[in-house]
Amino acid sequence: MSALNTAGEQDYLPTKGKTSPQAPAVQVVAGLSYEFGAFRASARAKYVGSQYSTLMNDEKMPGFITNDFSMSYKFDDVWHLRDPKIQLNLSNITNARYRSGVDLFYFNAQSAVGTRGGVIGPAGTPLYYVQPSFAAVLSVSAGFR
Repeated sequence: MSALNTAGEQDYLPTKGKTSPQAPAVQVVAGLSYEFGAFRASARAKYVGSQYSTLMNDEKMPGFITNDFSMSYKFDDVWHLRDPKIQLNLSNITNARYRSGVDLFYFNAQSAVGTRGGVIGPAGTPLYYVQPSFAAVLSVSAGFR
């Protein structure tokens, strides 16, 4: 990546061999589903490993776990309503607080020596998404004949 060093000259950050920002090495998802007649339920947990938030890999966001639960009941057709359904979705059940993604990444968060030997000052501190707190959403839906 091209940048200006402290002497005001064109220089390049040595990014060869670095891991791209927002690219966790590990992601694991586990889910369960249950269905009995018109009742359905599902639960899901996901682990996302740590990920870099700069091209120089000098700032890292820690890994995190998400968890969700959903259940629904589908009723018989009534009047002009087809497949009426009520559903409850629960997100972030444990109400965990963590950074869930990189909103804006920079080339480098710390000063770095460029490929031409100049010092390239920090570009800035990355901005992150923060996981919303626990949420419950109840929805009612139906089709029409």
